[in-house]
Amino acid sequence: MGLSLAYGASCVIERFPAATTVVIALADMPWVSPATVVMLVARSQTLDAIVQPAYNGDKGHPVVFPARYLSELAACNADVGAKKILRAHASNVHTVDVDDAGVIRDVDVPQDIS
Repeated sequence: MGLSLAYGASCVIERFPAATTVVIALADMPWVSPATVVMLVARSQTLDAIVQPAYNGDKGHPVVFPARYLSELAACNADVGAKKILRAHASNVHTVDVDDAGVIRDVDVPQDIS
């Protein structure tokens, strides 16, 4: 996961140098509401902070980053993803309670789709 994240962040740096915000969304979480994503992006931009949703106290995805974190995201490796960045910048990570169970629901096996 970390290598995919790093590649994606590197592509944003290279192809979209004017980007101000990055949404890190997981492909196995199809139930996240588009309205939730819009709200998280707006909150990240307003606070100039990393924003992570939570549903019933459980932290979820997508996580929204200001573009200044792209270099750190591009340096991710192995299967760690962005957890190291979230820990390193904990004072600038804001958890936002949402009424969207999709932020914690993923697909691991075909039966999860029902």
